[in-house]
Amino acid sequence: MSLDLDGQIRRGEFAVSVRLTASESEVVAVLGPNGAGKSTILETIAGLRRVESGRCRLDGELVDEPSSDVWVAPQLRPVGFVFQDYLLFPHMTALQNVSFGVECGGADKRQARTRAREWLDRLGIEALAGASPAELSGGEAQKVALARALAREPSVLLLDEPLAALDASSRIAVRRELGEHLTEYAGTTVLVTHDPVDALILADRLVVLENGEVVQEGTAAEIRAHPRSGYVADLVGRNLFRGEADHGVISLNSGARLVTADDRSGLVFAVVDPSAVTLHPTEPHGSARNVWELDVTAVEHLGSRVRVLTKGALELTAEVTPAAIEELGIRAGTRIWATVKATEVRTHPA
Repeated sequence: MSLDLDGQIRRGEFAVSVRLTASESEVVAVLGPNGAGKSTILETIAGLRRVESGRCRLDGELVDEPSSDVWVAPQLRPVGFVFQDYLLFPHMTALQNVSFGVECGGADKRQARTRAREWLDRLGIEALAGASPAELSGGEAQKVALARALAREPSVLLLDEPLAALDASSRIAVRRELGEHLTEYAGTTVLVTHDPVDALILADRLVVLENGEVVQEGTAAEIRAHPRSGYVADLVGRNLFRGEADHGVISLNSGARLVTADDRSGLVFAVVDPSAVTLHPTEPHGSARNVWELDVTAVEHLGSRVRVLTKGALELTAEVTPAAIEELGIRAGTRIWATVKATEVRTHPA
């Protein structure tokens, strides 16, 4: 049970160039902004779109390679697909939706209904077998769509924004349940999402796509520690800077300097955790090597923490407590001082 997609896919004038591999029992999340090409990748794996050049292998079997005229139709591929809006047939019951998917894979009606009931039972929704899609909640509809995909016993499971249609109140519970099902699933899973929380909780490995290109991949810990683009840094909640280092002093394009505790030279990325930024109402005179006067552009309240976005010599995000916001009188338009210790700046080659 494996996946190997290596090629270029064209969608009108837009091209997606990707090398995506996944092994047995692995969950790979593909993240990226809208229009990056995430869903295009899933459609190609499923056979709903062809590669323009390159190849796609499922379980070691070549299913798409234009140069050798190899093409396996979607219904013959060992793939289960859960679409973003689930695409349940409105005129069918939950049981009929699931059994129809099995029949499309070649089973007769009796086998299909038996397997459909088994999967509705495994997902805890056997009582909804006779319900129509209109009678299902968002979480229930997602489970029916997942049952339909898994009942085909696919080697590869494709999930296109599986939680996007859910409201906030049900999203956490359904995400947890989905994670449990993916843990039990022996095949390969590719999950497309724009939500970093979904990716961090559900996936073993992350692949980040921007403008049709893979810009970074690795585990959540690796990407958190070494983001390589502004989008990735925002995704994992880090400040990212790129500049020329000279024995640990980085010159940024904005003209600002960033002092680090290492002796690295050359073109580098510098990463600063927002919680490592200290804010002051007046110019501080402590031991911190990095000191800037900045303007607050936005204040975002996130439960027990508050993110403060600033700009000036550089754009910097700080994360502080609500009490600190009150004490410092911080709001959009406030001018403040920010400090970062040299030891809190992590660098890696650009």
